[in-house]
Amino acid sequence: MAALGGATHAGVVFSLKPPKRGTSWPLSVLYNFTGSPDGDHPTAALIFDANGNLYSTTQWGGTGTACQEGCGTVFEVSP
Repeated sequence: MAALGGATHAGVVFSLKPPKRGTSWPLSVLYNFTGSPDGDHPTAALIFDANGNLYSTTQWGGTGTACQEGCGTVFEVSP
């Protein structure tokens, strides 16, 4: 699994699975970030816990008023 942010969207969390021989890698989008308040531009390393939950952070988003584009978020993706 991976999370990517980009200039044209707020970012996505996605999964790639090894392909069957002779086919391309299947990609599944697990979550699309929308900016504030749920997060924007995930760029930090991903961390898994023992239950398979995925945690990371975003650079922007959230509901903080101290930052013009939000101060970032911590997110969890559960299996």
